Amino acid sequence: MPTLETPQGNLYYTYHVVENSAFPPLILVHGAGGDHLIWPAELRRFPQASVYALDLPAHGRSDGQAQNTILGYAESVYQFWHALKLPPAVIIGHSMGGAIAQTIALNFSEMIIGLVLIGTGPYLTVNPKILDAARNDLNALASMITRWQWGPAASEQLRQLGDQQLRTGNPDVVYADYVACSTFDVSTQLSQITIPTLVVGGTADKMTPLA
Repeated sequence: MPTLETPQGNLYYTYHVVENSAFPPLILVHGAGGDHLIWPAELRRFPQASVYALDLPAHGRSDGQAQNTILGYAESVYQFWHALKLPPAVIIGHSMGGAIAQTIALNFSEMIIGLVLIGTGPYLTVNPKILDAARNDLNALASMITRWQWGPAASEQLRQLGDQQLRTGNPDVVYADYVACSTFDVSTQLSQITIPTLVVGGTADKMTPLA
């Protein structure tokens, strides 16, 4: 799969192109400490629309620098979209990726036609224990996230994938991600997001609970 040169670095991505689709392209944005592999293959190869799943700067196979603000990551996704010369897209974001998607809607509205927000919110409260573990002990962080993020019905394969991504991540990148999440808050700006938006939450999600 290719990499794309942008001002924030060379961004790795996978793509599945559907010629003459009646639907807008989908851009998949992963969460903190993750990469494009958090998205199921069935979604990355969605048969009815073109799908682009990128690794954010310094994540997965992308180079560049991690950002310590959500706006910084939103700019990188905008640069990705602009470099590919895509039409307005639906942004699908999970957790931190959902924060990035909301920030794109507020700051780069020309690139977006709809939102799908998964396990996220208009602000992301980060437990101080998570920030401390992200800075000092990725193994402890992975154990906490695995315990809090997944409900009892989640498959062992999903748990292991998320756990492995955190344990093998770059500590500086993971810490920067959680710092970015801890300062994110667009709760007073939600009325400015007027495009169609689907919000998906898990009843057993302790990281971003529904209420």
